[in-house]
Amino acid sequence: MSAPAEVQFDGGIRDGQAKWEPAVNANRVALLAVCTGLIAATLGTLAVLRRPPWPDLTGRWER
Repeated sequence: MSAPAEVQFDGGIRDGQAKWEPAVNANRVALLAVCTGLIAATLGTLAVLRRPPWPDLTGRWER
């Protein structure tokens, strides 16, 4: 027989067996992902502004 739906137990001691579950802070993981994306976008923008990936179209017009 299983426990009722409103009683969920993920860690601690149950039936004489110890169980450890690491605590994960989802807000901190999301903040790290957003900061990584912003840094990558900034570095990409700086690389394109410094030397664009398209060919140099400036040249001499001779007659």
